[in-house]
Amino acid sequence: MNTITDQEIDFRGDFIYFNDAVYFNGEDNNGLYLWKTDGTADHTLKVAKPGLFISGYGAHPFPGIINDGLLYYRSAVNSDDEDQNKLFVTNGTQSGTFKVTDKVLNPYEFIVMDDIVYFEGTDPDSVHYDLWRSDGTDSGTSKVFDYTQDSFHYFGISGATVAGGKLFFALADWLYVTDGTEAGTTFVLETGEPGGGATPITKMVSYQDKAWFLTARY
Repeated sequence: MNTITDQEIDFRGDFIYFNDAVYFNGEDNNGLYLWKTDGTADHTLKVAKPGLFISGYGAHPFPGIINDGLLYYRSAVNSDDEDQNKLFVTNGTQSGTFKVTDKVLNPYEFIVMDDIVYFEGTDPDSVHYDLWRSDGTDSGTSKVFDYTQDSFHYFGISGATVAGGKLFFALADWLYVTDGTEAGTTFVLETGEPGGGATPITKMVSYQDKAWFLTARY
């Protein structure tokens, strides 16, 4: 095993390959930042501007996705905003790293459909997660589906997948499908039986333009 750099960096979470470099969460004496490396010491660098750092641990150590030549990720503006993560994009340079919008907080569970990034997020004045979409601009960022209308206040998306040109996603044991619009988001089925229940849908894949998933009734 070879050491790439002598910099004292505490690696956090996962890695993602983008634009001929590997991106990762790294913490040095100045805090937690988005870093990149091409495998050499000279090109192991901080990407985010001072004051921007990746936030995300546990099940979502590096909540990000690549779309249309940009890396979308969530970040807090400063160390006092760790619970107020916002949507950022980067092309891999400091000058090309910027906040997309203030409309939505805590974005995660990213997935791409038709060059649009879909994700969960909360309104600035709410703790309830909803389904959002973004094309990487403020004007192109909007809410697709409000979970609260079906009492899914604290459930999150599980097993989201794109099949047949539509996005399928689950909220607990309820399956939904969307074409990316509020009007085009519909309930498909509840996997639990009347008077019984079912485990949340956690595994979903696309095969032959259909969404396949696992659940268990009880």
